[in-house]
Amino acid sequence: FPCALVHWFTKPDNELNDTTGMCVVVPMRYPDGTLVASVVHIDALVRAAHLLPVFGDDGFAPEGLEPEETLDYFDIFYINRYIDHHGFLIAS
Repeated sequence: FPCALVHWFTKPDNELNDTTGMCVVVPMRYPDGTLVASVVHIDALVRAAHLLPVFGDDGFAPEGLEPEETLDYFDIFYINRYIDHHGFLIAS
């Protein structure tokens, strides 16, 4: 079956970030800290979300961080609604 692994996120509030104009989301986690994820049929998907990690006070990612480690390392993300026209319409 055509399927995809989906990591689930939640919005801490309904406000857009004042600086970026983007929605802030945090990964959903089980009580033991593992990420909540599901396998879903691709017919249930509208499109992928482009997530931007919210960096710490220094504005840098740690040296040696691999892309596949991003969801485990960062706790807060922006949904980039400016990625393209369709993304803007869906996320607005």
